[in-house]
Amino acid sequence: LRGRLEAKGRVHGGLGLAQLIVDTRISGSDWTFFGERFRSVRFSGGYASGGYTMRDLEARKRSGAITGGISFDSKGRFDWKFLSRDFTLRDLDAMLRLAIPIRGDLQISSEGSGTLQSLESSTRVSLSRTVIRSLSFPSSSLEVNSSQGAWSATGNGFGDQLRLDWSQDPGSSGQ
Repeated sequence: LRGRLEAKGRVHGGLGLAQLIVDTRISGSDWTFFGERFRSVRFSGGYASGGYTMRDLEARKRSGAITGGISFDSKGRFDWKFLSRDFTLRDLDAMLRLAIPIRGDLQISSEGSGTLQSLESSTRVSLSRTVIRSLSFPSSSLEVNSSQGAWSATGNGFGDQLRLDWSQDPGSSGQ
């Protein structure tokens, strides 16, 4: 992580980790994280009773933003919800590095909860108003779900020109 950072925090509670509470408010600008640049980032977070939280996230890119939060408790349970807002393909630095003349509106949502062994989650990615080298293409979407150790993915590319329907359930005899 690179970029400007400003943090304000409060430490209170008891001396043991079970009683310790850390509340923070973090903001920054011009962050680079795993090759992606963010104009500004702000969120609240902290530590309490062996768990970590990040809430009220707003990470701004060129034109869009990612909002949401995530928590991880002392029993290994995750809870998260993230949404994109006004996002385009030009907001993804990895796409820009490819130097392909492509543009489109990108919607991303992901939410879930559980431990790594028992995640209940749903993630959806949609691409609309896609233009590649001045040619318009129909919308595309991908949805990935997990429930009780089973995973599934469904999607379509450029209307129904490409279709995906995949599932994997370790508890069944194979699919």
